[in-house]
Amino acid sequence: MKNTLPAIFLFILIINTTQAISQELSYPPTIEREVLNTYHGVNVYDNYQWLENIYSPEVRVWVESQNHVAEKYLKKLSNKHNSVNEMNKYMARDRSRANIGKFNIDRERESNFKLFYTDYFSGPSIFFRSKSYNDFKMLVDSRYLFKKSENKQAEIISFEPSQNDEILAYQYAVNGKPWGEIRLKNTSGIQSPNETLYQTQFNQINWYKNGFFYQKSKIDSATNAKSSPAIYYHRINTSQKEDSLVFKTNNIDDEIRLFSTIKEDIFLLEIKNKVNDQYSYLFWKPNSEYSGYKPIVYKVNYSFGFVDYLENRLILKAVISDQIKLISIDPNNPKDLKIISKSFKDAVITGTETLGNNHIAISYQSLSMPLLIVVDPSGNLIGEVALPQGVSISRLSYQRGSDKLYFLLKSFTIPPVLCELNMNDFTYSVIEKTGVNFDFKSYKFTESSFTSKDGTTIPIFIVYKNELKQDGSTPMLLEAYGGFGAINTSNYDPNVIYFIENGGAYAYAYTRGGGELGHDWWYAGKKLNKQNAIDDYISAGEFLIKEGYTKPKKLGIVGYSHGGLLAASAMIQKPELFGAVMLNDGLSDMLRYENNILGSSIVNEFGSVTNEEEFYNLADYSPYHRLDPRVNYPPVLFTATFFDHRISPMHSYKFAASLQNNPSQQNPVILFTNSDVGSYGSQSMVERLEFEAMKVSFLDEFLLND
Repeated sequence: MKNTLPAIFLFILIINTTQAISQELSYPPTIEREVLNTYHGVNVYDNYQWLENIYSPEVRVWVESQNHVAEKYLKKLSNKHNSVNEMNKYMARDRSRANIGKFNIDRERESNFKLFYTDYFSGPSIFFRSKSYNDFKMLVDSRYLFKKSENKQAEIISFEPSQNDEILAYQYAVNGKPWGEIRLKNTSGIQSPNETLYQTQFNQINWYKNGFFYQKSKIDSATNAKSSPAIYYHRINTSQKEDSLVFKTNNIDDEIRLFSTIKEDIFLLEIKNKVNDQYSYLFWKPNSEYSGYKPIVYKVNYSFGFVDYLENRLILKAVISDQIKLISIDPNNPKDLKIISKSFKDAVITGTETLGNNHIAISYQSLSMPLLIVVDPSGNLIGEVALPQGVSISRLSYQRGSDKLYFLLKSFTIPPVLCELNMNDFTYSVIEKTGVNFDFKSYKFTESSFTSKDGTTIPIFIVYKNELKQDGSTPMLLEAYGGFGAINTSNYDPNVIYFIENGGAYAYAYTRGGGELGHDWWYAGKKLNKQNAIDDYISAGEFLIKEGYTKPKKLGIVGYSHGGLLAASAMIQKPELFGAVMLNDGLSDMLRYENNILGSSIVNEFGSVTNEEEFYNLADYSPYHRLDPRVNYPPVLFTATFFDHRISPMHSYKFAASLQNNPSQQNPVILFTNSDVGSYGSQSMVERLEFEAMKVSFLDEFLLND
């Protein structure tokens, strides 16, 4: 006799479709087709498995119907709260150029390349200047990469100039799909090579001599099937058909990455298999007698991060004693290892950059304060930089021609500012600000901590304006990520500003599963310990209420990707704790996430249903399977991206359908899908403004209004 898990945990609506649960809403009918899946003798019924086939005409019609309802509902709220005009004040702008800077990329050479928005209705384009004192001029106009009749949108993802900066290889996504195309542009104005490379992996361009290495996408653009990864070499002014295969693995679960130096004097190849948690590293020196790749380590359970190659030694990032360290090794004798970074209490390395004289700048981040130091290749301290509290540092970028180091400082409430480091006295100055139409100087923050369910102390960071009352009256937005060992750094978010400017406050909980407090902190919230991260998130909400900052009907939770899993789980396990929930590209069906085309690459974070112990663990917290038909859950807004192959939109589709058909659900459940964009989708400033305004209007309606 086969077992069946309790219905309260694996209940996927075995009743007839219910109709509208709000007078303002009439959801599109969602057909229930019962499918039986059996795991280790346990029967699991799924009525919405058909929604996993996101490319089927039937699902596309269903998504369009959901979007019709969502747009009508959300635009009504947006108009009611004047959200578009308000959000327009908080969207970051580069006012000095009458266009909008998306992000800065300062090359290690004298010339600069940047992405700028040319107008409010299209994606960013590439601008170039040959000297730091020259004006930027447009090099690649993303608006005209395709003819209008082709009905294609291009989003520039990455670009890499040749060693002399004469030719730029730039990569772009088409209609948000998870593979790119590569074209070439001559920076001197003469005719550019006219070839186009198709179906390429993002951020994988490494120049060598008169061409570059690139990786073919693992996902076939025609069949959507996955293949083993391969690296090719392309010589400029030739067709892609003539490209040479350089390296290929035989395992479709392998991922490969090629790293190189600006001098093109060494190439480091990483092969990782997240299913088996194994890593291999090989290197190739073009001028050596050995013509192929030589192994450094093979199938080990630890990984490296490439930094540079200095004085015949590889500079790498590695985890040693639960901390990220910078190490120096001889590639021919990897046992010859030296630690060259410094350790600071409760701080983790977030960035590195090689400077002149082979010195290395290293950025660190504690929970609320960044650090920046400079060391030599042996690890001797050259200088320290004092940085303000409450910000994070990112995008270290050295200009070799002018011997200047640039970096960005940013926070939850301050848009990125570009800073320049004085290499003599290690002081810095702000040289470029991103303008906004509000006074961020009145914003304050506080660090605190709370005790989670098992007694673990969890840090929390709260941002507010002027004062933070403790009478339960403040609307509060709670967020966490808590997965993959990711280190959260404070990023400017106009949604947060909107919320605070309208009387709310924002809290970020550093739950277990993140990397802010080291690798042990990550492991305490991964795989069989995933419930710890959920408990931390729930405890964060309970702390905010207990301390009198807010109350349940004014407490909202928001999550992106893995953070969406935490928020969804918290809502299912403690629905009475929250007033509104926003889930953006989140996971929710943890029994079938592996069936996504890239699902196998994240098994090491969650576990697999093929393992009995891991199956029971996944089933125990999977939000989709724990939905209780007796509960009226808080108002929920799902946002999904159709071409997101990292987190399939099927999670949002199935969870939204089950909530909409929940017989006890009286609060709204809204699903909106960005159908023309994906993980690398193209959005103009107007499209982004309208989308963000719809999201904040939902939070405004249920949290900011009395």
